[in-house]
Amino acid sequence: MTSVRPGTSARNARNARCTIPPALAILLTLGCYGFAYTGSLARGFALAQALTLWGFVGVLGRRWVLAGLLLGCAVLANYLAVFVAGTAAMFGILARTGLRAPWSARTPALCISIGFLPPYLLAAWFFLHQRGSRAGQFPPFELITALLRIARYSAANLIGGLPLYMPANTQNVVATILSIGLVALAVSVLCRWRGSPSIAAAALAPPLGLLALGFVFDNTPIELRYLSFATPFVALLVAGSRPRLGVLVVVFAVQAASLAGMIIRPETMQPARAAAAAAVTANGEIVLIPRGNDGVGIVGAFAMEAPPTLSLLIVGPSDAPADIRRRMWGYRRATLVLLAQDGGAQAAIPAMQAAFAEAGWREIASGVNVATYERIAEPE
Repeated sequence: MTSVRPGTSARNARNARCTIPPALAILLTLGCYGFAYTGSLARGFALAQALTLWGFVGVLGRRWVLAGLLLGCAVLANYLAVFVAGTAAMFGILARTGLRAPWSARTPALCISIGFLPPYLLAAWFFLHQRGSRAGQFPPFELITALLRIARYSAANLIGGLPLYMPANTQNVVATILSIGLVALAVSVLCRWRGSPSIAAAALAPPLGLLALGFVFDNTPIELRYLSFATPFVALLVAGSRPRLGVLVVVFAVQAASLAGMIIRPETMQPARAAAAAAVTANGEIVLIPRGNDGVGIVGAFAMEAPPTLSLLIVGPSDAPADIRRRMWGYRRATLVLLAQDGGAQAAIPAMQAAFAEAGWREIASGVNVATYERIAEPE
């Protein structure tokens, strides 16, 4: 799926009524940390991004029904695609050019709606039914905190976690230099961009949409993968501003370093992968995992990284320590996964630890987000 999306960026570059070099747009898109991350690790985002980009191609090419269907399916694949998809649909609806096909409706608005509304309504129905199931997943909404988080993750989408790879005494310096460079690049794009406003709007839609979503639901649903929908359009903006060769060399070097870090550096390794490796090393008979808010994020990620022979026990936020101890009957060694990534996991982990703090167990080892306990007395 990842191989489809850069080519679609090139198609958008050709259709955008501006002189965006397609090859440059592809290279800049491929180099974005968030684009590579969602294409190789994060579930569901590659398909939604591909559908969004193809829908954008349809809007720019005035194929209204097909564009609406693709954009609606993008929202169905991942409802957070609605910000870019909605922006693309809006620009299509506002288009003044009529349709040539005699069998089609006379306005882009109706044609886009024919394809967009059915899958969009289905995605909206799903969202409304599950929106209350993840209480505690995100912190309460605070405007300044949300803006800082958007700035931080927007930068990470482009250049990854480069400061994390540096010695501790140089991380702030590197982060400051990179921030200044990104601000200068943004100013250059702002001054030199002469292309379609739809691309600029698509690049701004994810951060602004997440900010509005957080304000409405009083939480802060701002994460790197959610902002990744903007990365292909940011790449188009940069390519369309025709940066100088020296600037491009620096940008490509930084992007290459960030992608290399994603592959080989432990600082940006997925927490579930590191925890699964530590759990295997601990050689416990059974591994206890906090269920988390959605029952998928932590458990699913850990299960994908763990070997199929590893026995897993899922602990929910409402499980009492006594219940956990009863479920440990017959086991002599257990490993606790301490991935507190949301409110549900944060509630489950203390109960897990309390279950093994009682007499009869002792901690014998600890690793990356794991702790291993051994039974020292038979249960009564």
